[in-house]
Amino acid sequence: MKDDLEALAPVPKRVTISGRDIDLLPLRIRQLPAFSRAVSKVGPLLAEGRLMEALAADGEGVIDAVAIAADVDREWLDTLYPDDFLELAAAVVEVNLDFFGRRLRPALEAAQERLAKAMISAGERSSPGSADEGTGSTRSSH
Repeated sequence: MKDDLEALAPVPKRVTISGRDIDLLPLRIRQLPAFSRAVSKVGPLLAEGRLMEALAADGEGVIDAVAIAADVDREWLDTLYPDDFLELAAAVVEVNLDFFGRRLRPALEAAQERLAKAMISAGERSSPGSADEGTGSTRSSH
């Protein structure tokens, strides 16, 4: 029952980093473009929980991604010690992996299935070349 309620309205995960309480929620649509750009080079590493490798490969991107997902200032993150940053980064990954696994993946799979059925249905309604019938050509002579 608790998982069903959390799926409808996720409960924030509170972490305390350097004396500051931060409530983490799964990414929102407004955050996705910037977050996606920030992790574009290291997304698979983060998905596997390989934070140190992700930092080594693209530290600036990882730090930016954590700032976006945690909704904190990048300048504040820059003042943290590495252990505090890694604790926050791990919590961000954890919250979002759970979200992506439990909510986004099933929604994405369902959307892909609906699109595939719609494409098949559209293909059955129109036969190849039917738009060209009676015109003699697909290009204008202009």
